[in-house]
Amino acid sequence: MGKKVIIVGSGIAGMAAAIRLSIKGYEVTVFEANSYPGGKLSEINMKGYRFDAGPSLFTLPEQLEELFELANKKRKIF
Repeated sequence: MGKKVIIVGSGIAGMAAAIRLSIKGYEVTVFEANSYPGGKLSEINMKGYRFDAGPSLFTLPEQLEELFELANKKRKIF
């Protein structure tokens, strides 16, 4: 039986940790208090407008690229 890990919070750090641990073979469960993932990387939709509720840029995009490479996934540009 593999090792199990619980991560509290589905913000960028929680999701990155979940991906890294999953790659290493851990069974990962992520718990989030909100009804949506993302933590501070969320948005508010009001009257047809979308507002960022947190940071809107990464100052270290190379860390995001590294995470996609580790997960063997291609990053989609939106």
